[in-house]
Amino acid sequence: EKTVKSRTTRTTTTTRKKKKKKKKKKKKKKKKKKKKKKKKKKKKKKKKKKKKKICDVKESEG
Repeated sequence: EKTVKSRTTRTTTTTRKKKKKKKKKKKKKKKKKKKKKKKKKKKKKKKKKKKKKICDVKESEG
């Protein structure tokens, strides 16, 4: 009886630890990808706005 109890507890603890580690790795990878995409979109929008303002000023002065 004693040997059977010790075996069951060992298997349950090892399986629980493995599942937790896999979930944490997946969450970290998704967060990094989202941050990179947002930065690229913001830079492109700012450049377009600056070019339009310079053209409007030159046409009004000339």
